[in-house]
Amino acid sequence: MNSFLYEMFQEMITEKIDMSNLGISFISAIILSILLDKVAFQVAWEASPGGALGSIIHYAVRGVTFFVLWVLTYFFLWFDEWIKTNYIVFICYIGTFLFVVFSIVFFKNLCKGARNS
Repeated sequence: MNSFLYEMFQEMITEKIDMSNLGISFISAIILSILLDKVAFQVAWEASPGGALGSIIHYAVRGVTFFVLWVLTYFFLWFDEWIKTNYIVFICYIGTFLFVVFSIVFFKNLCKGARNS
């Protein structure tokens, strides 16, 4: 498994970056981060309702969300030919997405617990 992932990343590094996939993933990440902005706002509000810290956390979560979505979308487009032949990559992508979602939910609950104590 590790050698398979290493070979894929090595091939990606040695190849030129496909600008069309980069552009498509950038636009997709913008759209998805706009849709997930309510989650970023909710996390920030739970951390610091109405405070300056909440605004900083909101923009940080928004930026991290955008970057993660951009990278995941680009990898998804780049690994498209492997998804058709190898389902393990698709499973890894779904697992990464679920990890991000559960991390956001965990961070939100952690902030809520810290505020209540």
